[in-house]
Amino acid sequence: KIFKMMHYDFRPNLLDHGRILILVRPFFNTSDQDFSFILQKLSNISHAEIQGTNRRILLKFTKGYSQDALEWGCLQTHRRPFGFIGVAKLSVDTSHHGKDYEIIVHRFSNLISQYSSHLYDSRCIIIGPEEPTIIIGNKNILYLSMDNEKDNSEFLHFVSTFVSSLHVILESKRIDKINESPERMLMPLTANDKDQNGSDSDTRIVKRKCIGRNKKILADLCFLAGYYQDSLLYYQQSVDLLQNANDFLWVGSALEGLCAVSSTIGIGSDIKKLNQQELVIDNSNINVNGDCITFSKVLSCIHLSDDEIIIKYNECLRHYRRYVTGPIEIEAHFKFIRFLIKLKKKLEISQTVQSLLNLPITFNDAEKIEITSVLASIYEQIGLIRKSAFYRHRAALQYKNTNSSKNSFSQGMLNSNKLSHIAVTQSQCSTQ
Repeated sequence: KIFKMMHYDFRPNLLDHGRILILVRPFFNTSDQDFSFILQKLSNISHAEIQGTNRRILLKFTKGYSQDALEWGCLQTHRRPFGFIGVAKLSVDTSHHGKDYEIIVHRFSNLISQYSSHLYDSRCIIIGPEEPTIIIGNKNILYLSMDNEKDNSEFLHFVSTFVSSLHVILESKRIDKINESPERMLMPLTANDKDQNGSDSDTRIVKRKCIGRNKKILADLCFLAGYYQDSLLYYQQSVDLLQNANDFLWVGSALEGLCAVSSTIGIGSDIKKLNQQELVIDNSNINVNGDCITFSKVLSCIHLSDDEIIIKYNECLRHYRRYVTGPIEIEAHFKFIRFLIKLKKKLEISQTVQSLLNLPITFNDAEKIEITSVLASIYEQIGLIRKSAFYRHRAALQYKNTNSSKNSFSQGMLNSNKLSHIAVTQSQCSTQ
């Protein structure tokens, strides 16, 4: 195919830093229409309220995923999928349902084994007729007919139980990280420093770097678990430690997290407006013993104002420019642009777009069309219509050129096949 898979997300948002990523994939007999039906039902759930608290966890169901997410998942925890939902469909012939079910269970087990290193939990949804001919005894599998109204309450309960399981494991990871002693901490390594050895692990600078990186990961976990004030404190602590260790890539990531959580706190109750369906998860299985953060420390950490976010985010981008970070730097630019759009900062938006276009990164055909279309949309949102029209025209030309290349390639292959067929025919005739 001419269109290669896109390695970058050109529509990210600062809220993504606080969203638990759940990967949704079709894997057996599932048509595009069936899969879109399930993905839309899941996407209607943007967050879950935690019963008995004033916290909520944000959710993001996605079908798109690349290895870059795993590669940079250490630096930014939200990039890793914590949950997985597989979507399968039974055959039309009911006599095959028993065999279909066995195949689905086997393939689903093989599928989740590919992500076992980082998945917290997984579920499977099987689509079929209203009256199934099989008995499903596995609580991790939901049988769903295409009758949306009839199955909606059962569907929501299934998703609620799944999200609750993810929340329990996330809380456990967060508390373990809080109670981890500096002597037992391991150095988190990104794609840029995988070749780092532990020969100087006793030096003060490396120890400070190790603690700072782990504080940054703890801040990510707090953010994802809905402890926004706690994450503010840990992000700030990690920035202080990492700056003293000259660990500027992680400083940039911590600053971006600080901006993201401050922006999320600023949105506040408006997050509820994003939700189309109410989801409430149980909090009774959570054991919060060992959470040693003091109330006075939390109160002393105030979230950044809009102007402060702009200053910190520019500092974050300066740190990213020191390294080859691929998707991290590109997506950071787009997240910053979307934040500036809310503030209607046209000059700052234009400067950030120019900085984005100057990045030394090569895009494939699909990515060139997508990024140009997104830039057209950005300029349209801030009222620069002529600039928007320029990028729309450019995207249309790129699309036309890509299709022309594909058609030329197809025509060339067709002509080649015809010539080969003629040559074979002539050879056969001469032999006869």
